[in-house]
Amino acid sequence: MERKKEDHLKKPEKWARKRRSEMAKYQGKSVRLNKPSRISKGQPGYGRKKFKVFVKSGSKVKKVMFGDPNMRIKKSSPARRKSFRARHRCSTAKDKTTARYWSCKKW
Repeated sequence: MERKKEDHLKKPEKWARKRRSEMAKYQGKSVRLNKPSRISKGQPGYGRKKFKVFVKSGSKVKKVMFGDPNMRIKKSSPARRKSFRARHRCSTAKDKTTARYWSCKKW
């Protein structure tokens, strides 16, 4: 029984270390890197873009905003998914600092 308790206690520490490594400072605030989030009402960019993600470009942290706020993502339709990925050349999107990369990753 005691061994299971110890294992259970070790897991959160391991996860906490992982979370700390993915965090960075952006304009004085601590932000999570490489995790897209929706832009909510009142935040900068609301109404212009749908999602934002913070990425590290060299030693700097960059905010990438992407997605049309007036359109729904309908990736469950194979024809639409195929058309989107072809139109945006998703097979060549490799640079994490671009909106195209993150849009393709969502699709």
